[in-house]
Amino acid sequence: IDIFNYSYGYSTCQIAAISSSLLNALEVGARTARDGLGAIYVKAAGNDYSGTQSECSGGNKDFYYFGNSNFDQENATPYTIIVGASTSSGVSADYSSPGANLWITAPGGEMDETSTSQEGLISTDLTGCAKGYSKSNSQFSFENGSHSLNKNCNYTSTLEGTSFAS
Repeated sequence: IDIFNYSYGYSTCQIAAISSSLLNALEVGARTARDGLGAIYVKAAGNDYSGTQSECSGGNKDFYYFGNSNFDQENATPYTIIVGASTSSGVSADYSSPGANLWITAPGGEMDETSTSQEGLISTDLTGCAKGYSKSNSQFSFENGSHSLNKNCNYTSTLEGTSFAS
């Protein structure tokens, strides 16, 4: 394997330490894999631009925090490429965790929960209008089988996140 994609993370309202064994594994892979060219590790920055304290530790739901992808120490190594998310318009997605460790920002989508015509990023979905994200009862015209380009509900435009961007 040449490229690894890590789409997981920890809430960025508190520091999440990296284990020394994982740090060592990343370093060894980055230096020695692919016959010395090194493996590439891509990791999602996180979807914690802001949130309530209750999302972190069951604390006060009225207390807001602003996330930072540097708080996840797995995102703060020189061996990982950290990816933030942008909208289809190219602006930073309102959920994407900021941080000095971001190497790149890529399209990650952004849902408009109030709209009935979704204009997000497109991805494959489970086949048919009974499974997956695209279903015949969806409020979005692209998702419910009524759109000419998605009559069989084989695609979805409702995914979003830095994992999607990664």
